[in-house]
Amino acid sequence: MGNSLFKYGISLVSVSENPLEIIGAVDTGIFKFVELTGVQSELPGMPELLATKNLKIANVRDFIEKNLSVNVCDQTDKMKKEFISCFRAKLESFSEKFMERGKSLSMDFSIENGLDSPLFEDSRIELVKKIALILYGGNTGFLVNARIPSAGKLSPAYLNSFLVKLMSANVSLSVDIHPHEVARKDDVDEIFRPFRFTAGQVNLVYEAESGNMLVEKLLDIWLAVLRKFDYRHSLIFCPVIKNPSHFISEMNRLGEMLQKKSS
Repeated sequence: MGNSLFKYGISLVSVSENPLEIIGAVDTGIFKFVELTGVQSELPGMPELLATKNLKIANVRDFIEKNLSVNVCDQTDKMKKEFISCFRAKLESFSEKFMERGKSLSMDFSIENGLDSPLFEDSRIELVKKIALILYGGNTGFLVNARIPSAGKLSPAYLNSFLVKLMSANVSLSVDIHPHEVARKDDVDEIFRPFRFTAGQVNLVYEAESGNMLVEKLLDIWLAVLRKFDYRHSLIFCPVIKNPSHFISEMNRLGEMLQKKSS
């Protein structure tokens, strides 16, 4: 059975070196999107290579580095304005380089701290709203990170309520599914159900270097869930592998598995 509801992508977020080499090896017959970090997106030659390969950017994680974004919501108004100015400048440069290739951006604003007080939550809503409004003009989305299974204080209910309070049409959730952390007894349909309307990107994250491989049986479980809820956005594979050659080998293995399922 084909998987026409969504398009596949590959995330290079875990790669520590030579991302251009990996992108050069991407089988574009299988993978239509890549996910990059902000630092990777600024590498010389990246725009040209993506254009040559006809690959689009599903998301740029940490568009502005986490050490600058994670605490900005709790800073002075002056510092927030400086952050917005920095964001605008970087976005302008990004847009010039990648034109229509960028689909979404994400940054870590420590959303979970909004649970500590209404004031903290309001400051995060205010900043994300401003970022989303800037992106809206360029037809680009903003993704807020979610996780399956949930960890820490960020429950699906809170994340969905956060989106409701934002009232921003171009903000959705980037749902990191860690399939090896979901217990066999758990009902995967019910685990994903809260995200059925708010997931703008789904990521299958697995620690391949630790031996936790994404095997066909495990993949089939989550493909069935996504089909059941009529998920129609990109499905990004996120093997956690730092070594570029090992990453390429795993990417090729994934490609063969996905090709087999599509034939």
